[in-house]
Amino acid sequence: MNISQLFSLVKANPMVSFLITFTVTFVIWMYKENKTVIQNDNKFNFDFNQKKALQFGQLESAISLYIKRTNEKNEQKLVETLGNCSPYFSNDLRKIVRDYYKSYDLQTLYTVYSLVQVEIDKLHKEATDQFHDFKTKDFPSFLLRLYKPAVPILIMLASTVLVIVFFMMERQEPTVAGKISIFFSGFSIFLGATFLFLLITGLIDRSIKMKRDRIAIFLILLLNALSVVSVGFFEFATIGVVIQVIVVIVMFMYLSKRKVVLKV
Repeated sequence: MNISQLFSLVKANPMVSFLITFTVTFVIWMYKENKTVIQNDNKFNFDFNQKKALQFGQLESAISLYIKRTNEKNEQKLVETLGNCSPYFSNDLRKIVRDYYKSYDLQTLYTVYSLVQVEIDKLHKEATDQFHDFKTKDFPSFLLRLYKPAVPILIMLASTVLVIVFFMMERQEPTVAGKISIFFSGFSIFLGATFLFLLITGLIDRSIKMKRDRIAIFLILLLNALSVVSVGFFEFATIGVVIQVIVVIVMFMYLSKRKVVLKV
């Protein structure tokens, strides 16, 4: 079918024209909404990190002053600053600070001091990366900014095509067991493709690191390998999905431990 025949088909079928117009309008609207959400999230994260960096910088200064001049005035300033920073503490840092409250041991304070400096360096690196991403004008960065809002749309479109294809296959399958295998095979592909999209996005925006998160990357690739097996061998689709669910659970346990977030 050439372009002129396609236009003729659209003109002859108002419903087709309406569906095309509605779909295009919906995709554009969803892209703009996703872009706005991402920009708001980035702004919130940047502002939060700036406030956190300011509080931790004041805490670093208060600890340093107290270590150099141990007196009641500096100790009171230190305790006040610790209290102001408490909403930003990690669980590990909060435990050590509570240990310090119990004993007011100088060695424990040195540990707090070291962890605060590590946190400040981390915040500085994140701020530098965000500023670099904002200021960079090269073509890959431009493509990334275009690509990120489209990820949910691509997943939705791919899922729609997947549902249609497997629905047609299910209609042609005469046995109940075959229908169940086709269903699980389709779900397996959807699961693998979703995490593959998230992996690609994470690698592009550097929220996932090749060396640091190689276990998570391996698990996502394993998910997709199981998807391929489920498509090639429908009879193993049910078992494949069960294994995939186990892999997903293991992966989320790993990600929560590593504090890595897969962003859509």
